[in-house]
Amino acid sequence: MGCDKTACSERVTALEMENTHLRRELFELRERVRRQADGVLDADGVPIREGDTVRFDGDEWYVSRIGSEFMPDHVQLRNESRMTYVWAAQITHALLDSWERLEEDAAQGVCEYAGAQPYGGSDAHDCDTCRFFKGHGKAPCEQQMAHDLVSRAKRLAGVER
Repeated sequence: MGCDKTACSERVTALEMENTHLRRELFELRERVRRQADGVLDADGVPIREGDTVRFDGDEWYVSRIGSEFMPDHVQLRNESRMTYVWAAQITHALLDSWERLEEDAAQGVCEYAGAQPYGGSDAHDCDTCRFFKGHGKAPCEQQMAHDLVSRAKRLAGVER
């Protein structure tokens, strides 16, 4: 099928927009299925339950509420003095950070570090399952990983909260 340069360019643009829409729709459907099967998951893929003790931004919190009709992947956290809402993928049940854990995490590939699930039995990973995916466009995944590692190191060194 032949087309002139303008018509072909317009068709490519239309297909790219449709692809973006379908990719977003697929992501939303996967999320809905995952939530139904596992509930809301933390950054490490662990189901989150109300009352759980979790870590966020270097501090210990407890989960007071999970999701809402308009923000199903948000979690309400509380500690002794504060309350906040965060994305479920921003919290973890893991132990508090340590220099050993930081060193182990720094040795991982960016996809493994970000929790992306393997895709199709190959070395590729599904970006939709990556905790850096929502921040995509802000900075490349490698840069987000580096920033996260440096921030953790600063917290461990007591230089940054």
